[in-house]
Amino acid sequence: MEKITKDTIFRKSEQIVDYCIMDYTVEHNGYMGGDAGHGGYLNIVFETDYGTYWEVNGKVQPGKLSIRLEGDSEKEVFITMLKNIVTFVEANLEAHDKALREEYEAKQLAAKK
Repeated sequence: MEKITKDTIFRKSEQIVDYCIMDYTVEHNGYMGGDAGHGGYLNIVFETDYGTYWEVNGKVQPGKLSIRLEGDSEKEVFITMLKNIVTFVEANLEAHDKALREEYEAKQLAAKK
């Protein structure tokens, strides 16, 4: 592993494949000690050309969404928001899935009577 310095740039790209395919790239330079004037940033790019249906600002199938945040607090707030969004959506998906399974099982039991 390379030595991490104040000039280190962290970068990861990945393609996620399911019934749709999306790519993301994330890049940041760590904490820089303050607001945007200190040079800290976080770039996130989402891309797809693989038949994924999505809308960005009302535009259907934009192909690419880029987000850039500058400043340590902006990075922290954005990370917290992403974590909260994931927690919320996963909890709701689990609850919805459980409710559908229970409804299906109830119908199966009623059909057997």
